[in-house]
Amino acid sequence: MTNAKLLLLRGLFGFLTLVATSPAIADECHARQAGTLPLSAAFQLDASYFTDAEALNPGDGSGFSGSPERLPLNRRAFCSRNQYSIASGLISFPNQKLSFENPAGSLNSGLCWWHTRFQRSASYLANFDSSKPKPTHDAAVKLIDKIIAMDSVVEIPGYANLEDFSRDYQKEMSTKLDRWAFRNYADGTWLQRLGDTGKTTPADMRSRMDAIYQRVLNKQQLLVLRIQIEGKGQGYSHALLLTGIEPIRGGGEPSNSLSMLNPVGYTLKVIDSNNPQTILTIDYRYGQPNMGYCPYPGDPVAGCMKVVPTPAFDGDLPDMEHAIQSYCAGR
Repeated sequence: MTNAKLLLLRGLFGFLTLVATSPAIADECHARQAGTLPLSAAFQLDASYFTDAEALNPGDGSGFSGSPERLPLNRRAFCSRNQYSIASGLISFPNQKLSFENPAGSLNSGLCWWHTRFQRSASYLANFDSSKPKPTHDAAVKLIDKIIAMDSVVEIPGYANLEDFSRDYQKEMSTKLDRWAFRNYADGTWLQRLGDTGKTTPADMRSRMDAIYQRVLNKQQLLVLRIQIEGKGQGYSHALLLTGIEPIRGGGEPSNSLSMLNPVGYTLKVIDSNNPQTILTIDYRYGQPNMGYCPYPGDPVAGCMKVVPTPAFDGDLPDMEHAIQSYCAGR
């Protein structure tokens, strides 16, 4: 059988399975649309990052290179960033986030994976220049495609930030996210959601959280976390963008020093595609088999859930870092 036929059969199988089991694998990412809960006053912007970031030097672990001073003016500020400054910007400035919530998608199962990946890609690769004229509609759609492709820095004229750009092109972005999802159904990427059931042991959970912290500390990468939700069964998952993580010391307060010897857990700061303009906080303590995540504290049904995180779509990161290296090297 030819490769083309195998790909077609795999895509057809994936699509039929998705349709047949859609109630079972409907993402929690659609809960925001399914419920009628308004944005809660409990959601407040937290402008902190992990406090031991003071030990991280600009440029360390960023994957970026080049001397910004020799670059054209429109590249200098962009190429002076590192991944820590990108995360800090996401935490501190709502205008660096997508303006719209995770859409339901044509299968009404939510597009949280793709909304979250698009947010991360735009944070890494979009270089806004409000001094230039805005793009035409067709040109803007091509820019959206380039953000999804993740293989080059995307210069976006006429806009100062992602919030404004996404507000003008919300419909086009939502359509592109939907098509992106269907491509991933065809190529089997969606099968990641069948990985586990949201149940694990305290020892495994600690190992997961320690590994996530070390990645952020050492590489300063923005991680997409796939969270499996306990009690929902295999295939019921959601996605979060991790923008910061700090250890909790024995007294329960976040650490302010790398010399802390006895952490008791971590505080995570995340962007949830169901409420993308706000930074949400999750606390995890050693000994717990999962994390308590409460994105809608006023909702008795969807308010809180027990989740287990796993980094996902790590393959996006080298492509984006390579694209920035090339751009900032003047290529």
